[in-house]
Amino acid sequence: MKKQKIYFIISLFLTNTLFCFSQNVDSIEKSLQTAIPDSSKLQSIIQLQKYYSYDNKNKAIQLGFKGLLLADKLNDKKNKAWVLNYIGSTYYYSGMNDSAHYYHSQALDIRLTIDDEKGLGASYNNLGNIYDDQGKSTLALNYYLKALSYFEKIGFTNGVGIVYNSLGNLYYTQKNIDLSLYYYQKSLENQLKLNNTLGIIHAYNNIAIMYDEKKELKKALEYYTKALTLAEKTNNTGDQITCLNNIGQLYITQKEYIKAETALRLSLKLNKEENDTVKMVSPFINLGYLYKEQKRYDSALIFYKKGIACAQATGLKASLKESYSHIATVFALKKDFEQAFNYELLYDQIKDTLFNEESNKQLQELQTKYDTDKKEQTIVLLEKDKTIQTNIRNSVIGISVLGFFLSLVLLFAFRNKKRANKLLGQQKVEILSKNQDLQSKNNLIEHQKKEITDSIEYAKTIQQAMLPNDSEIHEIFPDSFVLFLPKDIVSGDFYWFKKVNDKHFVAAVDCTGHGVPGAFMSMIGNDKLNFAVQEKKLVSPADILSELNKGVKDALKRTTQIRNQGMEWTLLYVVLIL
Repeated sequence: MKKQKIYFIISLFLTNTLFCFSQNVDSIEKSLQTAIPDSSKLQSIIQLQKYYSYDNKNKAIQLGFKGLLLADKLNDKKNKAWVLNYIGSTYYYSGMNDSAHYYHSQALDIRLTIDDEKGLGASYNNLGNIYDDQGKSTLALNYYLKALSYFEKIGFTNGVGIVYNSLGNLYYTQKNIDLSLYYYQKSLENQLKLNNTLGIIHAYNNIAIMYDEKKELKKALEYYTKALTLAEKTNNTGDQITCLNNIGQLYITQKEYIKAETALRLSLKLNKEENDTVKMVSPFINLGYLYKEQKRYDSALIFYKKGIACAQATGLKASLKESYSHIATVFALKKDFEQAFNYELLYDQIKDTLFNEESNKQLQELQTKYDTDKKEQTIVLLEKDKTIQTNIRNSVIGISVLGFFLSLVLLFAFRNKKRANKLLGQQKVEILSKNQDLQSKNNLIEHQKKEITDSIEYAKTIQQAMLPNDSEIHEIFPDSFVLFLPKDIVSGDFYWFKKVNDKHFVAAVDCTGHGVPGAFMSMIGNDKLNFAVQEKKLVSPADILSELNKGVKDALKRTTQIRNQGMEWTLLYVVLIL
């Protein structure tokens, strides 16, 4: 049930950040069939992409590829970036983060070349969302702050509110509820200023979830109700579904099961009217959870299985994984351990696909519960056996009949032990197989690490060969010494010495970056220094540095995509008077 809350916070609010509802979708689609200018047609495609990006993946992608062809024909880089943006958003809403990252990165590259500040803010926010989903919190935070700086710079209030919401999502993922609540409230302030109804609804919902997490259930219900009332007022069925689902979860927490069932069934009814299979998953799972809490296990199984069917149809692997976990628990509570074990295996398979540490933990917990229930069942059977033995012992049948029943009991215990040993053996084989797979992956990583390190060590030899010989320096400066301690194996810093006639040039150089990138810069700098002094015959430090500046730019083929690359220099030339 907790996982469904996370889903609603992150994905549903993000529909507000990138999704633009249009009252004239039909007229826009019809306009594409008429003889309008290509530039107007491209704008229409982008509007339709925004409209369909969440609810109709195939149509949004189809429109996106048409938009790319049209943007290339018009050589319209700015709108091409927006087309790529919404293709990436469509894949993001579908849970395809790799594809989403590819298209959002392409949009970012274009926006960097044309310095589209609003577009850059959108790209950084979108990529931050992907990194947040992947658990790369530091990288996500860095991208969110970049997005915030662009939006604040151009005074884009809605964009600032969007980033505040993204920061709220990030800190919620890290379980920093107070900081998450702070940013959701900041986002609400922005949405209220803009009178953005959809944004206000989602901000209310997110704030309510934070109070729910803080166990301040009265405040949580207050904000859920605000969100629901506004959604009903604006006939926003999608957000009514979200709010009712979350209210139902809250009532389950309060053990107000009748109110919970009413809210969840109304959410499900609206889902069916909308025919939105994606949004049906959560109410089905939550109703299953409600009936499990009420020990109505058969009803719980019915709704969990419906949730599984919807999750399979829509490719929601995370929801599918959660449903397998819940339904296995219900079967275990029903003492149907065979079915519990079968669903546990399905859960294990989807967990491996997602490669999620949290799922690993949940599987271990479910396995422990399964084993514990098995042991408890064995204890119950043994206690029954003792009762039977006592009754037989006190009966009139006699010692011979007692011996017969004792033999049956021993045979039954032997068979149970044999079954248990077989199950343990199967589990041991699975564990060994997984351990071997992990060891193979570790060996591959170690091998790759060694190859990379060996390559960098060889690069160190090349870089050292580039540096001046200490004896050359001592010949001119007998009391000098060289202190050169690279931070990494290879260095972005280097020193340089050159004798030209009676002039002696000495330089200490700090290039941008460390390690391999810095080492490349140091080789460029060394080459350009030699060129300036030996080929250009320059002697003035100012002239030499000017030539270096030009040489580095030419070497890097400097564009706006290569930023902050350069060197800091200390250059000295000495004329010895003999």
